[in-house]
Amino acid sequence: MFGLPFAAAGVSIGLVALDIISSARKNAPDWVIGIFACMFFLAGMFLIVHGVHDVVRKAAYQRGAGQRPGEPWLYDFHWRREGISFSATDDMVKGLIAAVIWNAFLIPFGWVGLRGAWPFLAGAVIFGLFGLIFWYRWAAMLLDLLRYGNSFLTYDFFPYSLGGTLRARLRSPHDISAIDELTLPLRCVQERYVTTGSGQNRSTSVVCYELYKDVAT
Repeated sequence: MFGLPFAAAGVSIGLVALDIISSARKNAPDWVIGIFACMFFLAGMFLIVHGVHDVVRKAAYQRGAGQRPGEPWLYDFHWRREGISFSATDDMVKGLIAAVIWNAFLIPFGWVGLRGAWPFLAGAVIFGLFGLIFWYRWAAMLLDLLRYGNSFLTYDFFPYSLGGTLRARLRSPHDISAIDELTLPLRCVQERYVTTGSGQNRSTSVVCYELYKDVAT
């Protein structure tokens, strides 16, 4: 649980900001301290959730492999027999969250810079300009959502394998006939759990191997 120290630090700093834990001297206003608390807490929770998700995913994979050893397409991914969906809404929300977090991260440094430490202010401004990329990407995602909505690729049959033919239909709530060119990349990716190191330095990670790639326009 590598994220526990970060989450605990975030909680402690937050309690200081709320004056639940007394501090001899505060060198910043409560809202600045609160932002630092949120950053530590959210970073810790991200690591904790990611670790728990990885453990659950690995357990589900091993359980599915034991129950259906000859049908890996039923457990190596959350496949749906009828097709696969793409949520432009989810992508747009994730892009908005990333942009907000990036700017919130820079606010305390900008405050320190306004108090006289100009290198902090310069760094906040420079990285703030880089942050415009996040807002640009979010705006593009929002426009795509408004123009095309969420889409769903329906399989004519499932499963399909290398050497065979994939027939599918793309469903979208909006008219896509105005698109001049539609590119459909198709890749076959195999994920494997790879263990490296030994003893206390032993670690397991997911490695992706591309077995096949094709593009249709």
